[in-house]
Amino acid sequence: MADRHAVNLARAMTAPVRQAAHNVLTDVDSNRYDLATALDHGRRDLVDSRDRALLGEIGFGVYRWRAALDHVISQLSSRALTNIDDSVIRILRVALYQLIKLDRIPTHAVVADAVALTRETGVSSASGFVNAVLRTYTERRRPISFPLIPSCENDETFDHTAAVNYLSITLSHPSWLIERWLDRHGWTSTAAWVRFNNRRAPVTIRPLLNGVSQSELTTRLRRTGVHTVATRVAQRGLIVTDGSISTAGERLNSEYIIQEEGAQVVTELVCSLTATLENPLILDLCAAPGVKTVGLACNGNPVRVVATDYRERRINLLIENLAQHNISNASVVQLNAEQPLPFTAAFDVIVVDAPCSGLGILRRDPDIRWRRTAEDLEAFSARQLRMLKFASEALRPRGWLVYSTCSTEPEETNAVIQQFLSEQRDFRITRPPTPEFNSCIEPDGFLRTLPFRDGIDGFFAATLQKRIP
Repeated sequence: MADRHAVNLARAMTAPVRQAAHNVLTDVDSNRYDLATALDHGRRDLVDSRDRALLGEIGFGVYRWRAALDHVISQLSSRALTNIDDSVIRILRVALYQLIKLDRIPTHAVVADAVALTRETGVSSASGFVNAVLRTYTERRRPISFPLIPSCENDETFDHTAAVNYLSITLSHPSWLIERWLDRHGWTSTAAWVRFNNRRAPVTIRPLLNGVSQSELTTRLRRTGVHTVATRVAQRGLIVTDGSISTAGERLNSEYIIQEEGAQVVTELVCSLTATLENPLILDLCAAPGVKTVGLACNGNPVRVVATDYRERRINLLIENLAQHNISNASVVQLNAEQPLPFTAAFDVIVVDAPCSGLGILRRDPDIRWRRTAEDLEAFSARQLRMLKFASEALRPRGWLVYSTCSTEPEETNAVIQQFLSEQRDFRITRPPTPEFNSCIEPDGFLRTLPFRDGIDGFFAATLQKRIP
C-alpha cells in the first residue's frame, strides 16, 4: 500500500464513531447514499469535532484504498472474500485502514472496537474470526505482499498485465477502468492519474465577483487565518493551503462558493459567453445543489438565470443555496430535463450539466470507483443525449448550448456530441472564447481537463452554437 500517512487524531475511536463508520459504509455499499451524503448523516450525531474528522478520514480512506484493503484481508484470512459476510468485510476494512494508515490510534483499541462491533451489528458469530484476522496482522504472523510497479522504459514496452495488477490492487482502482485508461493514455499518464486520485483533494473556492475580487477575498481570508493560493487553471479561484474555511465567519461565507477547480473552469467558460451579451437569459439544467448557478448569477455582469432540477429534495437544496447567497436574479423551476421543456426558444445560453458517471472526480468522490461499471456508461449517455435534444429546443438562434460532465469517458463526452450533431443539423461546434484555457482545449474544439496533464479533476465541456434558420 502507499506510504504511511500520519493523521493528527489523538483520540481513540469512541463507540459513536465506531458505529457511525460502519453505518456510513453500509449506506454506501447498499446504494442508499453516496459517500458525501452518508458522511453528512453520520456526522449529525457526533458532538466532538475530532470524532467528525475521524469519521471523514475513515470513510474517504476506506473507499480510496478498498481494493488494497481487500487484498490484505485475503492474505490474512483462510476464507475467500466471497465467503465472508458483507458486514464483517466492512468491519475489517475499517479496522485495517486504521491500523495501516492512522498511526495515532492505539492498536488494542482498533481490534477491541472491531470485535465489539461484530456483536453490535448482529454478526457476533464472526467475533473470533475478526479478532484472529486483525491479530494476525498486528503480530505480523503472515507476510503481506502487493503487486509491484512494472518495469518499463516507455509507454510501448510496459507489461500490461503487471500494470493492471499494480494499478488496480496496490493503488486501488477497478481493473475495468484501468484497462480503458491504459488503452487510451498509456502507462505513464494512467499511473500519474491513479496517484492523483489517491491524494486528498484540497478545498477550492471561487469569489462571487459581483461583490469581491480574487485579491480582495485573499486578503480578507488571510485576516481570519485562512491562507490561499491561486488555482492552476481556473482564472478566479483560490486553493486553501492553511487554516479552515469554516472559521472565516458568516460575512465572508457570502462572498465565495466552494467549487472544485474543474467545475470552476466550466463556470468561467459559460461566463465568457454571457459576457458578450447584454443581460442574457441563461437556463441551467440539472442545477442542484446550485453552486454553479450562484457562480453564474454572481459573475460580475448582469444576467438572468432560470435554474432547474427534478427531484423535490434537490429543488429544496437549490432554493436554500440561492437564498443563502441572496441571489435575486435567479428563479427555480422544477422539471424533468429528459422530457420536452415548458419553454419557448428564448434562452441565450443553456447549460446542460448532465448527470454522469463521475469518473473524472474519483479523487474527490472515491466511492464512485466501486459504484460504477462499464455497462453504466451507455445508460448515462442515452440520458445525456435526451437532455441535450430537449434543451436545444429552448435555445434561440445564435444562442449557445454548453454540455458539460465530470466524466472523462468517450461514451459520455465526444460520443454524445457526435450523436447529437448527427441528428441536429442546425448546431455547430464552436471553440470556447477563452484563450486562457487553450492548454485544455483540444483540436476538436472541446474543453477537457485531465488530472495527469492539468493537475485538476477531469471535466469535459462542449460549446455548440445554434445556426440562424
